[in-house]
Amino acid sequence: MKYQAREIAAIIRSDPKSLVDPDSIIEFINTDTRQIETPETSLFFALRGSMHDGHDFIEEAIEKEL
Repeated sequence: MKYQAREIAAIIRSDPKSLVDPDSIIEFINTDTRQIETPETSLFFALRGSMHDGHDFIEEAIEKEL
């Protein structure tokens, strides 16, 4: 399923004004930067878990141009 970034922002109650491109299309939601194959259509969520903290991988996600 495809969503515009502005639609996801509305779902998670985020301010769409903070988006670089509110019209960009998101096809994939990732919580693991190692599994990102198409960064141009992916969204990374940094989740905190019992073994890992996704916030530790934000720099890697930025390097992959998410």
